[in-house]
Amino acid sequence: NMYVPGNMYVPGNMYQPITFANTSETFEDGYAFDVMLDEMNISGATVSAVHIEGATLRLTESSISGTVATSVSTKEVRAINDVNRPGHGVFIRNPWGVLIEDVDIADNDGSGIMIHGLMQSTVTDMTSSAMNIIVRDSTLSGNQRGGFWSQMPHHTAEEFRPKVMVSTSEFTDNSMFGLYSTISSFKLDQVTIGATLPTTVEFTCPRSEDTPGQNQSDGCLSDL
Repeated sequence: NMYVPGNMYVPGNMYQPITFANTSETFEDGYAFDVMLDEMNISGATVSAVHIEGATLRLTESSISGTVATSVSTKEVRAINDVNRPGHGVFIRNPWGVLIEDVDIADNDGSGIMIHGLMQSTVTDMTSSAMNIIVRDSTLSGNQRGGFWSQMPHHTAEEFRPKVMVSTSEFTDNSMFGLYSTISSFKLDQVTIGATLPTTVEFTCPRSEDTPGQNQSDGCLSDL
């Protein structure tokens, strides 16, 4: 059920916050990028071309396209209009931090970039200029579940909400939306958002009987 919007993951309390100092291989406090993907060309992957969990990611000078949504959930293929459909170019769950730079992400069945949660005890002070998620000098186009989708649990306290920066990037011909981010501080700088294509989607929730302890007021049906 990792693809269900609104039923995401609560950040842990065992990790120290990090900040982006530059585009080198480490952050200013000495943490190294856990995963560094540079000059990659990934086409025609299944489910997600890049899947990262609980790590710090640097993705630069790369091309990701044509990821197909052939994943099954409860052994049933997701309908083409189900919002939970996979096929993401980049899927990241509970990262410490994300830097995506000079990347072309196009024509994926799911989102171009989908990020769920943030793996930090607290995010840097809200007045700080440090960002937790950075996308710059990139192009996201033709993705069927939006260009960029970042989501935190609805009940996330302010001190856990990530700071997102998208700059000098272009979003065009994506379905649903160009960019979507909830429960976060979001900054745009020199961003072009072109045509957003019409689409029909169904917002579905897990059945309460399949999730012990969960009822219809939880998860994606919880109050905003």
